[in-house]
Amino acid sequence: LAKKNYPEFIDFFSLGSESKYADIILIIFEKEYKARLRYVNLDQSKPRKTTKKRTWKPSVKIQFDWKIYPDTVIAIHSLCQDSVEKFNLGVTRINQRVRFEHIGGNKFFLTV
Repeated sequence: LAKKNYPEFIDFFSLGSESKYADIILIIFEKEYKARLRYVNLDQSKPRKTTKKRTWKPSVKIQFDWKIYPDTVIAIHSLCQDSVEKFNLGVTRINQRVRFEHIGGNKFFLTV
């Protein structure tokens, strides 16, 4: 998601520190698959002691998350078949854009 759209999505899906996930549906090849939106608060004010101290600006990210849904993983793998095949052949620089289009409610349409 583009950062400029974060406030809309945070409000629409009631995301925040209290509610970090929202269930959504991804439409891939005209079938519906489970996924979720994830609210991530990147705050490095309490870094691990073993890491080098850095100065980070706190920021918020909204991410699509489907890794816990095996059927969705398979569908996205199929959608991006061209990139997967190139990667399996050893091509490491692959540029394939996947478009997530919010079509209303909790549904997103995916195209390549």
